[in-house]
Amino acid sequence: MSIYFIRSNGFVKIGIACDPEKRAQTINTDAPCGAELVTTISPKNDTDGKLEKLLHAYYSEFNHRAEWFVLPKREVAGFVLTDTVSCDSLENVVKSISAKESVEEKKPLTARLAEQES
Repeated sequence: MSIYFIRSNGFVKIGIACDPEKRAQTINTDAPCGAELVTTISPKNDTDGKLEKLLHAYYSEFNHRAEWFVLPKREVAGFVLTDTVSCDSLENVVKSISAKESVEEKKPLTARLAEQES
């Protein structure tokens, strides 16, 4: 299973699928404005469900409906995660976020993960 990020008309869908490219094609067919696969994460350990939930939690303030989010452009533009992303790393990032942290203060996920690595 892989976690996918699919963009369509300003929205980003974060979900899991065995075949993200096929899932993107299905969404592209159904979406009125088309859709494109932005990136995927294939975790080394079998924790796809947990990692997806952590991503949903991290982006919760940007949630539009269900698995669809309106992410800031800075987030989508820099969004290249590697397969080395672990649930532990992401969980630490999510837990470190202050509940009072505003949208403007929230750093892109990739920046937070890089800070944690250093």
